Amino acid sequence: MMNVLIYCKPSLEGRAFHNSAHWVWLGHQLAKAFLNEGHAVSICLNSHQMERWYKQNESLLDRIENKFVVDFPSNITAGRFTLDHFLAASGSETDISAPLDVFKTAVGDAKFDCIISVCDRGILPRSAFPEAMHFSFVESPFTRAPYPRLWALDATGIDRSDVFHTGVASQFLEGITHPEIEAARRFAKDMSHKLKRRQLSELSLGRLRSKNVLVALQKEGVSALDTYTPYSSQLDFLLDVLETIPRDVGAVVTEHPQYPVIEKSAFNYLRENYPNLLVYPKWMAVEGISQNLLSIVDAAVVQTSTVGIQASLIFGKPAVCVAPESRVGPFVPCHDIGSLRNIEDIPVLRDDYRYRMLAFQLFRYTYTDQAAFEDGQLVRAVAQAFKKRDANSLYAEEFASREQFLKVGIAKVVNAAAKPRAFDKLIHLPGAPIALIETYQVHQEMTAAQLQKVKPPQPPVKRKPGRDTLKWRVLYALEAALPAAIVRPSEKVLKKLKVI
Repeated sequence: MMNVLIYCKPSLEGRAFHNSAHWVWLGHQLAKAFLNEGHAVSICLNSHQMERWYKQNESLLDRIENKFVVDFPSNITAGRFTLDHFLAASGSETDISAPLDVFKTAVGDAKFDCIISVCDRGILPRSAFPEAMHFSFVESPFTRAPYPRLWALDATGIDRSDVFHTGVASQFLEGITHPEIEAARRFAKDMSHKLKRRQLSELSLGRLRSKNVLVALQKEGVSALDTYTPYSSQLDFLLDVLETIPRDVGAVVTEHPQYPVIEKSAFNYLRENYPNLLVYPKWMAVEGISQNLLSIVDAAVVQTSTVGIQASLIFGKPAVCVAPESRVGPFVPCHDIGSLRNIEDIPVLRDDYRYRMLAFQLFRYTYTDQAAFEDGQLVRAVAQAFKKRDANSLYAEEFASREQFLKVGIAKVVNAAAKPRAFDKLIHLPGAPIALIETYQVHQEMTAAQLQKVKPPQPPVKRKPGRDTLKWRVLYALEAALPAAIVRPSEKVLKKLKVI
């Protein structure tokens, strides 16, 4: 039995408070998975998160050993509520003593065998408990349909401290087996085929240029972006792209599917000055719009968006990642935005390396919902690594069971082609600028109004005496459903043949 701490990332992001509830949900799922396998579980969260833990369907609090509540002072960093940014950007020389003291005071003299940091590098728990085995748990690059939702378990951290940046993954790439590579190849082919079927109607109206680049914008104010992007805003990034690409290359622009950040007035200005800008408000209603558009563009440019990983690993297309230290960096060989001047010269991964990297992602590094939270595969893998005293043994081959879970996960995903999201389901934070969304709302209201129009009642069909037989009733039914120009000539033929 292991003594496990689930660290739910109690440090708040100033412009992403809503993420705390998500981290609680993930922490709750992991806690339940470890408890079900017979391990002792403690949790670490802040007061805000504790309230949300109580609201889970099954709180599990009577089964949890310790509930460490850590409330960092809002002024612990120079900017209010920027501790998460501070920790995400910290390096070996960064003085983290102030938040570390707060954390240590909260957990006291507790000891743990294993600590899992939810969506976090785990800087504080790794420093406070160097003798424990540490993992970071985060969403993989493949989460939205038609992909099954996958979760990554990383032995060294996330972003620039993950197994790809630290070189741990490279130790296993040569050992990736032929069956794994072939399964990864099939996965890429299957997903790219499904995404091609999900193209939107706007893309078939001749609006695209002969060459097009997908520009994936993101939500501002989160540490995963702000720590690694060289741009102060998404508008700055978009302007740099538009100034760099040739005017005959289309810039297919998408925003985060839940959090648009470019104001309508800015888009109007950009459209007037950059006629190759291609963006449509209706796209906001499509879940995972960026990955849906990958099949029809020639290249992609991203900051930290995992769309860059999908472009490279699934489609084998050129991609530029301007944030090489982010989690996207190792999967995209080009980090120079100037390369967009000639997209045909942007380098791509060799097929052999590409499929090895994808196979590692699918069969060594990530878990489906079922494997992570229900079946206990993730928990058993962690327990086995702890028993061996080697966290990296997590990435040894276990292809058969991983492939089976992946197949089940794929089968559960309903591939609804470009299925629209209801307008009221689009999440808009209070005060956040909404890019062109008013246009889309008007479109929805007009569509709804047309659907509500009731057709005027049709007058009953007059029938001559003696025409109430089955043959005549069929003919009258056809006449009601089809134009008279079709039915009446047919009636004459039927009379001539004495059928009626």
